[in-house]
Amino acid sequence: MTLPDYFTHRFADDKRILRMFSALAILLFFAIYCASGLVAGARLFESVFGVPYAQALWYGAAATILYT
Repeated sequence: MTLPDYFTHRFADDKRILRMFSALAILLFFAIYCASGLVAGARLFESVFGVPYAQALWYGAAATILYT
């Protein structure tokens, strides 16, 4: 059971407004989490390999995509 499912069943939300709100909240915070991971990876590549930040950002994104 997911968090949106739990809220829908717990509060008997027939219109599924809570499901939509909780799904949007999860999406928002997951996007922030992913962005912080990309920035951290870029800073890592920047400091370890001495490449410019923009290039390190692309390397970090490529590494994450390949890993995933």
